[in-house]
Order: sequence, then C-alpha cells, then structure tokens
Amino acid sequence: MTTTSNALTTRDEFREVVRNKIRALGEHYDPEANQVLFTLVRAANLLTTDLDSTVWRPFGVSYAGFRVIFTIWVTGPLEPRTIARLASVSRASISSVINTLERDGYVIRKRESKDRRLVTVDLTEKGRELWHDSFEGHNAREKRWASALDAEEQQTLVDLLQRLIRGRPRGAEDD
Repeated sequence: MTTTSNALTTRDEFREVVRNKIRALGEHYDPEANQVLFTLVRAANLLTTDLDSTVWRPFGVSYAGFRVIFTIWVTGPLEPRTIARLASVSRASISSVINTLERDGYVIRKRESKDRRLVTVDLTEKGRELWHDSFEGHNAREKRWASALDAEEQQTLVDLLQRLIRGRPRGAEDD
C-alpha cells in the first residue's frame, strides 16, 4: 500500500497536502498563514545554508559569524546585546559567536565605559581583511539569488518582509 508521504513527488504536491490537512482541522486554522511562514522559513534556510557553504565556510567563518562581522563593519564597535539585535543572532548564542570570532582573531572585546562590566566588540585588522576579502563573493551570491526577481519585485519583497517583521508577535527576546 502506498502512503501519502511516499506518493508525494513535488513540493507543490506537498504544499497542497499540507493545505488540505490544515483545512481539515477546522475553520479557525489558517493554511495560508502556514504556507507563508513555512515558505519563508524554507527560503531563509536554503539561503543561509547556501551562503554558509559557498562563501563563509571556505573562509572558516559561520554565517552567524558573518552577520556579526557585517554588523560591526557597518556600525563600528558595539555591545554584544546590540550586535545580537542588529545581526539577528539570538542573545543566547551571541557570546559563543563572539568567542569564536575572538579566538580566531577577527574581533576584540574592549572595556571602554565607566561600567567595567560592559564591553564593546570591534573588528581587528584581521577581521577587516576577512571582510574585504570575502564580501565580493558574498554580494555576488546575493545578486544571484535576487536575480530571480526584477528590481520592483525585490523592493516589494523587502517591503512585505519589513511589514511582517514590524507586525510580528512580541516575545521574550524582543527589546
């Protein structure tokens, strides 16, 4: 006997089965909301995995490490909690990411405020060199991903994603 899971051969078929299964749960369930978020997460995971494996791992850095380096490159030295928020790295994992980048010589922690408990994180010269050496490949990969959309579609997608972000449910991790 062939089961539903064995009979599915395409992602479109899978999406339709998911939609129908959720509809069958009752009116108060929203299969379209599920499709939006499931597809968004899938796209983000594919993109992250691709950038991690094709750009950042060859440089010996994780994609989370890249996001920290990128954030500091853009803003200059920051406290870890601000880096976590801007780089979309969880507060729970930011110390680990910074520890790894510091161990590898890409960032340095400095105690610059009157409150000696607070530290800022900055790029080292080695970190700036990594950024300079890697960003061309990173941005080329971004362009390849974005090329599936024309300029207007890209802006529409950014606007829609920003609306999702602004309208998100708030949780414990939010400031």
